[in-house]
Amino acid sequence: MTSGSMMGLLGSSLLIAAAGRLLLQRANLPLKWRASSVALMLLAGWVPAGGLPAAAWVRGAIGDLSLPTLLLLGTSLMSYVLGRRLIEAREQAAWLAMVVAAALFLYPMALGLGSFDPYALGYGSYVLATALLLLTLAAWTARCHYAMLSVVAAVAASLAGLLDSTNLWDYLIDPLLAGYALFWWLRWTARNLHVPAPSASR
Repeated sequence: MTSGSMMGLLGSSLLIAAAGRLLLQRANLPLKWRASSVALMLLAGWVPAGGLPAAAWVRGAIGDLSLPTLLLLGTSLMSYVLGRRLIEAREQAAWLAMVVAAALFLYPMALGLGSFDPYALGYGSYVLATALLLLTLAAWTARCHYAMLSVVAAVAASLAGLLDSTNLWDYLIDPLLAGYALFWWLRWTARNLHVPAPSASR
């Protein structure tokens, strides 16, 4: 089994566990039960189903997940086990804003909107490398450590060839992460733009 296959199965296993964690969110379990349930859900991804691990079926449906998505899933599970938030709201908002911006830049044009294909920049482009360096420095200056860690982890994994893909974009972002970030910002916008109706006078 290649490192790309292992990383792909790991990502799908984390996704299965994160989905199960949502079902247990309101159960108010003690710490040891939360830790045990997460461990069992992670192991469930490796249980054979139809001759393949359950995670392999999930991987076949969604593809490989990027490094920032793996970090997000892992952080979510750890946050659930510890019972406290591990990413500050400010950092999360800034990081997800970066994800939305990257998705809006990458996916529409990669799907044929316009003559420029930004996906090609992922094959050793100095432009993308320079942009990531500046983004990392900006995140470090703004003390957005999670965003900085996500970019550094993605670049390091790309240099090590941990996924089957050779395109840096596949290490930085994936449709699942883009969809989550967009949903998060739409929900945040709806909440902050909501003006409660005035109460009726008595």
